[in-house]
Amino acid sequence: MTLDSTTHEEKSCRSYWGFVLCLILAFASFGFVAGCTTPRDVVKDYAVEFHPPKAVADDVGKFIAAKGIQRSNISEVRYGVDAKGRRAVRITQEIPGSHFKTTLAYVLYYDKDGVRTSVRKLNGRRVSPAPA
Repeated sequence: MTLDSTTHEEKSCRSYWGFVLCLILAFASFGFVAGCTTPRDVVKDYAVEFHPPKAVADDVGKFIAAKGIQRSNISEVRYGVDAKGRRAVRITQEIPGSHFKTTLAYVLYYDKDGVRTSVRKLNGRRVSPAPA
């Protein structure tokens, strides 16, 4: 005589729900990994541009002023250009009071004529390196 009093139906029901739970967790983790975009990823296809056109640089300055971003909170402004002459500018803003852990990035996209076509806003969080 066995000590296990569960029926075959109860065991199969438990394994079914265990499978469903694992499937949900797998899809959730895939969506988390595949759906994330870091501020650095959005301009990876654009080569760094050290001397952007004056029209683009002026527009970036106007954008920063219009958003009310203090220059002391800006950690990086990165200009980039792709092979077709389109440009992207990433403005990384440190969030005050977050001890440099939380950032807000704006990515401004321009066509080959230097006209802004879109703006993308990304929230970021820096992860501290593991202690050695």
